[in-house]
Amino acid sequence: MLTNKSAESAAEADKVIATGSSVQAVRDTVENYIASILLNVRNPFEVNDLIRIDNFEGNVASLNSRATILISPDGNHIRIPNATVFKAIITNFTRNPERRFQFDVGMDTAQDLLAAQTLALETLQAMPGVLAEPRPLALIEALGDSNVLLRVFAWVDQRSHNFGKVRSEAIRKVTKSATTNGSSASNTRRSTMTTIKPRVLILGGNFAGLGCAQEIRKYAKDTVDITVIDQKNYLLFIPNIPTEIFEDHDPEQSLKMDLPGTLAKDNVAFIQGKVISLNPDTKQVSFVPSERPGSALQQITYDYLVVALGCRLAYDCIEGFDEYGDTVSDFYHANKLHKKLRDSYQGGPIVVGSARFHQGNGAEGLEPYPGGKIPYAEAACEGPPVEVSLSLANWLEKHDKGGPQNITITTPAEMIAEDAGEEIVKQLLEIASGMGFNYVNKTGDVTRLTATGIEFENGQVLDAEIKILFPDWRAHDFLRDLPITDNEGFVVTDLYMRNPKYPQVFAAGDCAAATVPKLGSIGHQQCEIVGRQIARDMGLLAAHDADKLLQPVVLCIGDMGSSKAFYIRSNSWYGGDTQILEMGRVPHMLKMQYKQLFFATGGKVPNWGVNAAEFFAEKVAV
Repeated sequence: MLTNKSAESAAEADKVIATGSSVQAVRDTVENYIASILLNVRNPFEVNDLIRIDNFEGNVASLNSRATILISPDGNHIRIPNATVFKAIITNFTRNPERRFQFDVGMDTAQDLLAAQTLALETLQAMPGVLAEPRPLALIEALGDSNVLLRVFAWVDQRSHNFGKVRSEAIRKVTKSATTNGSSASNTRRSTMTTIKPRVLILGGNFAGLGCAQEIRKYAKDTVDITVIDQKNYLLFIPNIPTEIFEDHDPEQSLKMDLPGTLAKDNVAFIQGKVISLNPDTKQVSFVPSERPGSALQQITYDYLVVALGCRLAYDCIEGFDEYGDTVSDFYHANKLHKKLRDSYQGGPIVVGSARFHQGNGAEGLEPYPGGKIPYAEAACEGPPVEVSLSLANWLEKHDKGGPQNITITTPAEMIAEDAGEEIVKQLLEIASGMGFNYVNKTGDVTRLTATGIEFENGQVLDAEIKILFPDWRAHDFLRDLPITDNEGFVVTDLYMRNPKYPQVFAAGDCAAATVPKLGSIGHQQCEIVGRQIARDMGLLAAHDADKLLQPVVLCIGDMGSSKAFYIRSNSWYGGDTQILEMGRVPHMLKMQYKQLFFATGGKVPNWGVNAAEFFAEKVAV
């Protein structure tokens, strides 16, 4: 029997439980409502579309403020909360009227394989409902001890023909023709087969390399074997290094991702090695395994090559940097700078700037937007200098060591962060000037660092107790003077990220000539393009689905300290019409959430995350 006190306690517990349940119910309602808005904006499906949401498949009956309703093929109604739909992988079978099917036919090893392929194609081409373009394919997929697996692909226009009926008839007719031609058409014994697939070799395993591996697997599925080579066995999450040190944290403890384990989840092989040379004519790459010193040179061949190695940061080309310079581009240098600021900084002037970027000519003639171009940049990427200056000023104020007035921001260009667009830069400079920052432009290259200052190509000398620099980004030495690279060693591509002379060679990320500035968001766009292109070659995507041109967008979120950040989305530098700058707590939240989502998903940040970031950063003011 409960005492009065016990009864009161139980009643309070019930209130807490009820309150918690109410809060969760409200949260679910809000999440579903916001998801319904974003789904309507993105419009991934319409009423009556046949779609698959994770493991649920059916025709869309309705989309309301709380849920999406599907009618399954057997007539059942499936109600899925919109928040779940928004986060899910959605396959829309109706959106593209052209849909591909495939099936396998087992043949005797004694069969004339070329004749069997020809007969299968002739059978498909003569069938009503099978499209002439994209063309049907018949590929030798695998070889066993006593049989061969022929994999057949063809496309159907769902507007005029029933997909299931055409596929069924194709299987019947191709199987019959194969049997008539002498093939056993028997069940294949997969356990004895050795799969023969095109080999995709990816050089580099940081953002662009990992992203390309995942996008190729996503779009090309299991039609290719993928191998990644990188000299380190972890991914370095570079964008958040300044945030970590100016929050007085060690970035090495939170910004590493295991690379072999992450790749293995997508059945991608990993080799830890340093690439030494590349021959695009023989399709061979030479490398030295880097797990332990002293390894012998090794070779590996490929059918498709993706160069995603990033760049060489040329700090060694800045005289005096080894003794007097600082930066935040890796864990060692970031921790070294933090220790210097914390233990020995005397409150003197600080210069934050960039060396001049030596851009190659490999992007000349590219037109990503009508009438636009990929311009020449004076600095490789100037989001980091702006971010470091703002967050460092906040750190100085918190630790009573100074503030914006201690910091001079420099640029070799006419204006800093020129790729963000003139209107955005004008706003940034007005804000920075009002805060007390000093600003020097058109310095040219950095020529020398000394104990007391920094010297520039234009003859100017600035006093500086601390010199924080971002270097010239140069191509890796082995890429120079190759037939796939430009005059500075960056890989030449078209806007599909293919090399014009060697169409089996792709590039993504900072090593690509088309990546200007050297910005992660542009590399992210390129990874999806590479995945779609290789899937097209494998017959998995039609041309109108695969051929998505690179249209660079400068998307940058930079920490300002005190849980605030700036957000930039702009394409005006390339000929587009967008320039957006926002500042506040929402961009900072998005920056932190992106990092958490990246690690939680193994780098597979869903596309809806970008759309959500745009919505919250540009529409929600906090």
